[in-house]
Amino acid sequence: MAMLVDKGLLDYDKTVASYWPEFAQNGKDNITVRTLLNHQAGLSYTPEKMSLALLKDQDALGNVLARAPPQWKPGTAHGYHAMTFGLYASQLLRRVDSKHRTLGQFFKEEIAQPFDIDFYIGLPVESFHRVARLVGHSTNIMLSLLKGLSSPLNRQMMWAVATGKSDIQKILESSGETLESEAFLRPETLALEQPSAYGVGTARAVAKVYGILANGGKTKEGKTLLSSKAIKKIISEAKDDGSLDKTVGFAAINNLGFVISEYEGSPQFGHPGAGGMQGRADPQRKLGMSYLSSYGSQFGLGDDPRFMSLQAATYKCIDKLEA
Repeated sequence: MAMLVDKGLLDYDKTVASYWPEFAQNGKDNITVRTLLNHQAGLSYTPEKMSLALLKDQDALGNVLARAPPQWKPGTAHGYHAMTFGLYASQLLRRVDSKHRTLGQFFKEEIAQPFDIDFYIGLPVESFHRVARLVGHSTNIMLSLLKGLSSPLNRQMMWAVATGKSDIQKILESSGETLESEAFLRPETLALEQPSAYGVGTARAVAKVYGILANGGKTKEGKTLLSSKAIKKIISEAKDDGSLDKTVGFAAINNLGFVISEYEGSPQFGHPGAGGMQGRADPQRKLGMSYLSSYGSQFGLGDDPRFMSLQAATYKCIDKLEA
């Protein structure tokens, strides 16, 4: 999305409907691109259940997403659009890109191939033999949270679920068969584009992308992935209003598609993922990092002890190098 803004094809403060007229249905006419990317649009789940057949038919999928009504007044709250974020982004991209590519196709042609990034959104079937088989992952959110009770974030989310202040159960139900554990073990499923969940690649690839962004958006060879102006916006325009996220149940800072955090005074942007996966950029230290594992832990909210220990060791090494 930031690349499209860089190219002048997209404006964060224009309405989504100005690019995608059908989106204006059911009270969505004033939702801006920024509101959508900041998880404030109220579109964290759709009343119509997702299916693998829908993922195969981009036009039908677009119609379902366009019909969906907001679950809260857009702009008044934020709730992590865990499973719909990538779907909406892809439909918007199709309408502003001159080639009308999906998000996965755009990523392949504009990022993965020119920057040698070993990551796919829509995995070629012939590459499935390289994929590590996931173990430990569970779509039973309460069971996962119970197993990870040592995490303060897990406890907060569990309380939000128990008291009806989290929409996560509705998100899981709406995702239907697209989020079943078996789906991640089938080549024909991972070949489909569900940018919120079916991304497949190496930790080195994720770290490389964030490393380029952490170094001003350019590679050592001088190739530009994203302008430094666009990268600065990610952290500088982030706002922390202290409100609780309607999905995860605790305060979280999201801006332009990224989760904003910090480590020992260094601002970071990136994203945690289910099972403890991580990708982060630290522009201050010019550092990109990622942690991926075939074993899904119960710490999917950003505080997986495996990643946290490796992050601490990485920064300790940097401090020694800079001393």
